[in-house]
Amino acid sequence: MGIILTISMLTNPNESRQKEILKYKLNVHLQKILSENDVENQGFMFLGNLFVSGIVNNAISTDNYIVFSTTNYTYKGESKVIGLAAFGNVFLFNDLDDLKKQLN
Repeated sequence: MGIILTISMLTNPNESRQKEILKYKLNVHLQKILSENDVENQGFMFLGNLFVSGIVNNAISTDNYIVFSTTNYTYKGESKVIGLAAFGNVFLFNDLDDLKKQLN
């Protein structure tokens, strides 16, 4: 049991890793939106990436519980857990609708 706890503490993804994964997922969603609307301009992608980075940097936080972490999204003063991180992995819940709505 002690070995598992030690491994989980050492492999718990930090906040920057969790934000990096979330940015990637949101950028994939943004590319899908742009391609569905026949927008393939690199300038739009650049601006979209900046927008995603702004959302993630300002609205995402993490809570570290030593052996795992939560990824939290705060919008209009309300915070909710949108993912868990443990053993080197970040598991985002499918409920990213609030974040995706900001991109639409």
